[in-house]
Amino acid sequence: MRFLPWVGVLCLTMLVGACKSVRLQEGQHILRAVKLNYLNPREKEAPRSSDLLPYVSQKAGRRVIYNASEAEYSQSALATALYNMGYLSAHVRHSVDTLNHKHVRSRYDIDLGLPYRISNHSEEIADPIIHSLLHPSDSLLQKQDFPTERYATLLDSGARLSPDLLQAERKRITQILRNRGYWTFREDFVRFAVDTLGGLDDAWVRTRIDTTTQIYKVGQIRFFQGVMRSDSIRDAVQRVEGITFLSEGQHHIRPNLLVSKIWLRPGGLYAQDLLSRSVSALSDLSAIRTLNVNQRIDSTAKTPTINLDFYTQPEKSKELTTDIVGTHSGGNLGTIASLSFLHNNIFGGAERLRVSANVGYEELGTASSNHLSYGVEAALRLPSLMIPFRGERRQRPTKGTTEFTLSYNYLTRPEFRRNVFSSSLAYSWSQYRYPAFRYVFKPLEIDYMRFGYMDESFIATVPEYDRMLNYRNQLAVSMSLMFSYNSSLDVRRHSSPFLHNVRVYLQTAGNLLTAWSALVKAPQDNFGAYMFNGTNIVQFFKGELDYSGLYRLGGKNALAYRASLATVVPYGNSRFLPVDLRYFSGGASSLRGWRVRDLGPGSMSRSLGTSIFHQVGDIRLDLSTELRLRVLPSWELAFFTDAGNIWTIRKYKEQAGGDFDFGRFYKEIAWNVGAGVRWDFDFFLLRLDAGLKLYDPQSEYSSRWVIGQAPFKDLIGVHFGIGYPF
Repeated sequence: MRFLPWVGVLCLTMLVGACKSVRLQEGQHILRAVKLNYLNPREKEAPRSSDLLPYVSQKAGRRVIYNASEAEYSQSALATALYNMGYLSAHVRHSVDTLNHKHVRSRYDIDLGLPYRISNHSEEIADPIIHSLLHPSDSLLQKQDFPTERYATLLDSGARLSPDLLQAERKRITQILRNRGYWTFREDFVRFAVDTLGGLDDAWVRTRIDTTTQIYKVGQIRFFQGVMRSDSIRDAVQRVEGITFLSEGQHHIRPNLLVSKIWLRPGGLYAQDLLSRSVSALSDLSAIRTLNVNQRIDSTAKTPTINLDFYTQPEKSKELTTDIVGTHSGGNLGTIASLSFLHNNIFGGAERLRVSANVGYEELGTASSNHLSYGVEAALRLPSLMIPFRGERRQRPTKGTTEFTLSYNYLTRPEFRRNVFSSSLAYSWSQYRYPAFRYVFKPLEIDYMRFGYMDESFIATVPEYDRMLNYRNQLAVSMSLMFSYNSSLDVRRHSSPFLHNVRVYLQTAGNLLTAWSALVKAPQDNFGAYMFNGTNIVQFFKGELDYSGLYRLGGKNALAYRASLATVVPYGNSRFLPVDLRYFSGGASSLRGWRVRDLGPGSMSRSLGTSIFHQVGDIRLDLSTELRLRVLPSWELAFFTDAGNIWTIRKYKEQAGGDFDFGRFYKEIAWNVGAGVRWDFDFFLLRLDAGLKLYDPQSEYSSRWVIGQAPFKDLIGVHFGIGYPF
């Protein structure tokens, strides 16, 4: 706890900065609160206060001086927003409540009134071709090419009549037509006639499209690489599938790859969504820094034609970086130096190669006990899914990458020398239609750990359980699948105050090698486990489910929550698993009342936790809730509570009380509360959290409710971090 004085200094600095007073002139007041008050009962679908707060231009704060002009502007903005939402007779009145001689509260009284409801909708379309496009006979077939289109009107019977709804209907119609060649069609070509004489529940709406526009085809498509004018071209000119590629030699990306990212072709109908999809796919390429598209009418063509010019500027192709980082672990000081090389277009197809090397040194007290590590890693990422027997040029409904990784790490200590080899093949993809859903499939992942030297006197002092976990040769050959969902990328939920993140991870290892070993009757160790070239084959199943959410409370305040459940099960050829494959609890992103690896498993006595190998488990549960309050533009306070623990799947005498038991596991869920402060730099966030233990299932006192029993310094966990904990 040597750093606690520095933590106190930092907190005091933050507090002084946050509480710095404001000098008030005569007649000025601090705006301490903003209240939105509904004068009549709010209907179920009416906007919440949190939905309307963004229209209030002046937010309350410790150093915000009330401004009457800002309040008047906010009153007008709220009335306009409610009108656009369909509350055509809404009224907003503003008043100021004096709290004391220095502080005031700004109050907006809102009378929503009653909205009009659509009872009848009709269409008046002059062009029969446009009518047939808006009402296709096979909408499912159309959605294969344009998945975000909607062919049913938004002006349904019973819908609340509002300018926002009418504008959304304009955008729906415009999207369909601009995807069918109507390049000059604009939203203001769609007009509405509204009749509300029948009363609030009997509004009639007629959609009118009386403008006939031309259908445009795509003419010439040119792709410029590293050049901004056609007269500056000095090198290669290629033509693939009707698309002309012009490039400088030093900035050349293979045309066959670029063709697969462009969804339009010369001679086809112009489609706005296909152009946007092309821009998105091309922008994902690491070799391209900037991309611009010029659309121009071909005045020489006999029929309406649009020519497209893609202009790109390349990313820096090669980059060399160095880094030196100090480390502090368990009171021991160390340093890690690394050198990285990056190439963004290694084979001319926007392939990204990263090669890095690192050297680490940690001082453990004496020169004879210090340890040294070094390693190398190479990763090659391809900008498409490299699946055998599948062509490269065809456009796919998914955008994906393929990544190969290979690494080697060597660690030398006085007691042993260890080599770790790893390699993997990973496919990552998402659909253009649903970018919120992402998948990562690793059909092959190899981790091989081998000890080159082991001090006999040292290994004789290590319990058999620890030797089985960490001091024997291990080989894991696995495959895994990861699925994630991020609602912030889901266009259907953009207006929701809730954000959701879901992650599901499944991994299995050792099945094929174990089956092959049994078939060929491979050698077995003393425990009956099969060996591969003198190496233990690791066999396990791992499953993880993570959910985190956030509810916007208005402004930049939010309520965040997280639930995580994970398990890893050794079976078949494995009785134990290496510590790296198991779970730990406690720390800056877990239960913040405990230090890293300081909690669990279960209710195991802490006297048994003589090393980190004992403070791991096969099941992990994390539950957290956090209230985040923005007190200054760059400062945020947080109040949180965390609960959870880890358990072992089986009973181990070295971890007595650490196994999972349905009859007692709920009594072993640890609990803490805490508070923190965050400094937001926009591009990253610094975090300082302090957690207070309330319920400790490993308590050595008379009760597991440890407040008032344990010394205060043993109840506090202090953590620095970068970014939010979840």
